[in-house]
Amino acid sequence: MEGNLPLQWVLNANQQISRGVRMASETIQPIVHPNGQFKDPVSAYRQIDLASGREEAVFPLWQLTLVRLTPDNYDDMGAMGRPYLDANRTVWQKLIMTEEDLVLRRRQRAPLRMAHVLEGATKDDLDDYRQGVEQDQQDITTDYYLNKKGGVQAVQGDANLDQIADVSYLLDTFFAGAPAPKGLFGMVGDLNRDILEDLKRDYFEEIDALQDTQAEAYEEGFRLSLLLNSINPDSVDFRIIFAERRTDTPNQRADLALKYQAMGVPNDMVWSAAGLDPAKVRAGRDAQSSANDPYPTDGQIAPRVSVTPGNAPKGESMTSIENN
Repeated sequence: MEGNLPLQWVLNANQQISRGVRMASETIQPIVHPNGQFKDPVSAYRQIDLASGREEAVFPLWQLTLVRLTPDNYDDMGAMGRPYLDANRTVWQKLIMTEEDLVLRRRQRAPLRMAHVLEGATKDDLDDYRQGVEQDQQDITTDYYLNKKGGVQAVQGDANLDQIADVSYLLDTFFAGAPAPKGLFGMVGDLNRDILEDLKRDYFEEIDALQDTQAEAYEEGFRLSLLLNSINPDSVDFRIIFAERRTDTPNQRADLALKYQAMGVPNDMVWSAAGLDPAKVRAGRDAQSSANDPYPTDGQIAPRVSVTPGNAPKGESMTSIENN
């Protein structure tokens, strides 16, 4: 929504990072030279009051980490990031205005109206006539009876209320510059499924870039935490890992797992492709195997089962079971 993620690192009494507070990016202003470099790392960012423009606080470079989405110049620290929907702001405002106008038009022009014309009637006559007609209409629609020259004419509602091509056009224009295709939100229309898959793949790439940007801010927080603990961050191997997104259905995961199994992929990778934990699968299978054992031992010695083909008495089984 904002295109910027400013995180203020809050220290506790032991000078350790206790939490990271997300600041309102519209109130954060970098203090930089014309070339885009910070004037002083001790006073890198200021927070201002939007109403008065008064400076509320100043943050050093280590205390506030700001990551940006697609700024005009990555080398210019004074260039703030741009939201994903920055280019569609004007179209979005027009779309909201057009939809509101459409609703007002339906409410005002859709109903059927009646025009009562009483020629030569005074104001009192019109008021009495209107009161009588409206009183009758509260109960049931009635006929109209006039004792002077006049008439009642029907005024039809708007016959073009179903024409919303302008709204559809603005909606298509909005999603043309949006990172997500409108098909993901249920507005498919005549969109081909293959094209939707390509657009969805592009959208997930945008999400990956967004996660990388967030990981940059979190990494700065971890590095600062290690420095406060007198540990060189470059001597420690750590990574920021996000949970994998599940964009496929269970049937698609099962189909992929079967294909992996046919290719000779190890079982653990097959279960992982199916969305299951291999360790839990093995534990569950072992527990099920023990529960279905026809000869449970319960801590005793298992019986010995031997099969001697062709050595069974006539009419009897050739399987011999005896306890040791």
